[in-house]
Amino acid sequence: MENQKRSFCCVNTQKGLEIAAAWLGPRELASLALTCRAMTKCVAELTERRVADVAQGLERWSVPVCNQFDSCRYPWFVYTPFCLLSTSRSSSSSFHSWGNESSSSSSSLSKESLFSDARKTCLKELGILPSTGILGAEEEEEEEEEEEERPLLVMECGGACSCSSNMCGFRVTQQGLAVGVAVVRKQNTGWGLHATQLISKGSFVCEYAGELLTTREAQQRQKVYDIVEEVGNELKLLHRKKRRRCGSALLVLREFLPSKQACVRLNIDATRVGNVARFINHACDGGNLLPCLVRAAGSLIPKLAFFARRDISEGEELTYSYGSGYAGAIASKKSQSCFCGTSCCTGMLPADIT
Repeated sequence: MENQKRSFCCVNTQKGLEIAAAWLGPRELASLALTCRAMTKCVAELTERRVADVAQGLERWSVPVCNQFDSCRYPWFVYTPFCLLSTSRSSSSSFHSWGNESSSSSSSLSKESLFSDARKTCLKELGILPSTGILGAEEEEEEEEEEEERPLLVMECGGACSCSSNMCGFRVTQQGLAVGVAVVRKQNTGWGLHATQLISKGSFVCEYAGELLTTREAQQRQKVYDIVEEVGNELKLLHRKKRRRCGSALLVLREFLPSKQACVRLNIDATRVGNVARFINHACDGGNLLPCLVRAAGSLIPKLAFFARRDISEGEELTYSYGSGYAGAIASKKSQSCFCGTSCCTGMLPADIT
């Protein structure tokens, strides 16, 4: 009986350690693994589960991590399939459980949380045809005629429609990641997103998810990111050794009104909280992804979604153009090198003034 009690206590202790460890980051886990053999095994198993799915069980597809370049096993961040309010203004915590085998996965944001509760007529019944998951030929021709490429506008059903969110075929961007991808680390470009399957031209891939910020919040965060980058560069010169770049994933999108005299600004920060889109790198030739602005019926806030610009082969890296502006890099005199490898590469990443 006494041996059974000891065995039961050991099992409970092990489970407790696994639950607690799932809330820790890579550095804390590395220190914890040095304490005893049991924790070494626990941390090793936890790490393998994290490497197996960087989406943390919140997507329909597992997103594995592959890094044969350095010792960084996986990127550490809070995953969300959809945009959410800034953690500084909401009750959402910057910490979360990731990799605990016994814990149940739950999205950090409801799919309908940004939509109105009003129930009206479906867009299909009104004769408005939203995106069906494949961009039509007319949309592609319209995009090619634009001198300066801007995100296409896609209309979808939403919270103001009477249709079901699970059954309606006009909500293709509202179900999270739609294709198989993997996060791969390379020498010059760092983390990148690669296709693990054939993606047909026009297919929806994913949206750019992260924290929705006000303009003031975006400017304040960018200042912090710039300071962190500057301090890191000084440490690199001081110690004369390679350092991982502390890049940010703050995206600013401007939707110009018909008058072209004003615009609606959308700030999405995926640096600390985001989805797989935060790993998509820049390509000076426009890349193989087409960014589209998606508006859902009943939602005041649009979102940025990515569709395949052409057929994308299995193993090919997913890329898009970050923009054509370099005012931010010129003003700050701190440009970042571009390693997209395209024939029209400018050698410098686009950077606008935040």
